[in-house]
Amino acid sequence: MSYQFLSLVYDECKKDFWIKNSQFFNFYRSAKDKSLLDLGCGTGLSIQYLQIDSNDYVGVDSSTGMLNNAKKKFPKYTFYNQSILHFNHPKRFKFIICSFDTLNHFLHISEWTKIFDISFSHLKPNGTLIFDIFTLYDITSNWPNQLNLVESEKWVYIQRSTYNSLKKLGIIDNTIFVKDFDKWTRYDEQIKNISINSEKVEDLLQKAGFREIKKIDFNTGREITETTERILFFCTKC
Repeated sequence: MSYQFLSLVYDECKKDFWIKNSQFFNFYRSAKDKSLLDLGCGTGLSIQYLQIDSNDYVGVDSSTGMLNNAKKKFPKYTFYNQSILHFNHPKRFKFIICSFDTLNHFLHISEWTKIFDISFSHLKPNGTLIFDIFTLYDITSNWPNQLNLVESEKWVYIQRSTYNSLKKLGIIDNTIFVKDFDKWTRYDEQIKNISINSEKVEDLLQKAGFREIKKIDFNTGREITETTERILFFCTKC
């Protein structure tokens, strides 16, 4: 899950997520305390779309390529290049976000548990963890044999998605062609993912200490259904 090559085109290919996701953060813009920890911060798109001040922000990501882009765009902000699973910081935050499939990239339930524990311990009282996951419905029904292509004059991004029902793994194969003058260079990388049902996620959150848990359909903003493709969770530390 390096995102080393995807980082070359990430901002242009994936900005639609943050355009949509930022619509759910009006409460953040009006909050007095805007301290925010960004788990799996990538190239720092949350800073741009949530308009986060450098004094309020800490980002962590294991991908050197993604963080290099973030640091170039936001040199005054604080970033840590390490796994979320090993993150420990003396500061406590009003908000923690873990966005755009970050949790789904962790392939063991024990890792999800640890991330929820780390989030709970780094939140201030009445602080909120906000994260999204793609659902079992999405990964099993929509992913098989899925192909997406995005292109510009300088690059081409091809994403192929499949689902291995025996291993219960969703697999994304990324192919990126980048143009350098009259030469095209090809880059390939694979990203593995899992999903678990929302009831199990709530159980893990409650065991971590969260008591107020709200979940909505990311695409509709309404209650989740059997065909919800992405769930957005809001979890308050009471």
